Amino acid sequence: MVPKLDARKRRLVLACAGSAVLIALSGAVLTSAQTSDPRLAAIRALSADIEARIATANKEAEGMSPGGFYCTETWINSRNGSWRAVGNYYQKIQFWHTDEPGFAAAEGLPEKAVLVKAEVHEAAAIRTYYRDFLFDDGRLVFVYIKERSGDGPFEERRYYFDKGKLFRFQLGTEVKAEVPDAAAILREAESLQARFLALFR
Repeated sequence: MVPKLDARKRRLVLACAGSAVLIALSGAVLTSAQTSDPRLAAIRALSADIEARIATANKEAEGMSPGGFYCTETWINSRNGSWRAVGNYYQKIQFWHTDEPGFAAAEGLPEKAVLVKAEVHEAAAIRTYYRDFLFDDGRLVFVYIKERSGDGPFEERRYYFDKGKLFRFQLGTEVKAEVPDAAAILREAESLQARFLALFR
């Protein structure tokens, strides 16, 4: 059973989740050279497809949504109890997947290939975080991070991957010429995949 949220937390989660719907379209205006990169086109097409399927699943959540696309959620501190040394803290992870991992393995496919998206909603003290990980056949292809401290401005970062290598980094609306070290991002993506698979052991 999905735990109930108080009004403030519900608004926060919905606000963060709503931003994911615009991921494929929310970047900076690109030059023709940038938009011609087939890797970007593939990531945007995949993101648009997943967002459409999520919208359908959410719309039909009151009944029974179509098979072949599922959301499994995990919570830490779902009732927002005062957390030691932090105060306000909770974490919600939504795993969007196309099948049960065991069924994929039975068909000779990697179990992690069924996970297409992981959304992490988190709050710690006055900071709020939203992290969106997009996977294609078990490989990380895109990460969107949105953070905010108190009533300050949101900070947005976008990471684009090809075969495990970061090839594009965007801070806000600016595409950076140099890409940062993405080791921590890749480790978190692997951790999320492992947590998802552990739910079915």
